[in-house]
Amino acid sequence: MAKRHRKSKVPPAPQPETLSKVKPIFAIMITLVGGILIAISSLIGVAFFSTAPPAVLRGNMTTLDQLCSSEGINLTQNFTSSMSACISGVNLVYSTGLICGVIVILAGIKMNSYSLKTINKMGGIALAFSLASIFSSGGFLIGLIMGFTGGLIALLYKG
Repeated sequence: MAKRHRKSKVPPAPQPETLSKVKPIFAIMITLVGGILIAISSLIGVAFFSTAPPAVLRGNMTTLDQLCSSEGINLTQNFTSSMSACISGVNLVYSTGLICGVIVILAGIKMNSYSLKTINKMGGIALAFSLASIFSSGGFLIGLIMGFTGGLIALLYKG
């Protein structure tokens, strides 16, 4: 008897995937937690430096102030004005950290989409802004690490 040859079905050419079938849940979760920690630590920094009077931050300068006043130098006034400028700069840094935290949170929320390109882009954004938060408090450092890790996982995610 002659053998019958089966016709093999040729699979269709692979289509470029634009949609991910599975979401990177772990990356989404740690990015969100990292962003929340970055935002909370920045809020604490802004609240502390906005409400603490310069007298609390400078401590007891009475002896030094008495010494300088005999020479005609008003140390307290000079120190208070320079401390106010310093506090304004610190508040600006913490406000930038707050903005970074909010952007990391929004990137984590947007990672929840099914589009692979969006997941990768938002991972890159979360990674960049988590690194930028190091100039404020970095989310007690653990927020920086979590946001960076979640962003990296999402950036390298293949679906």
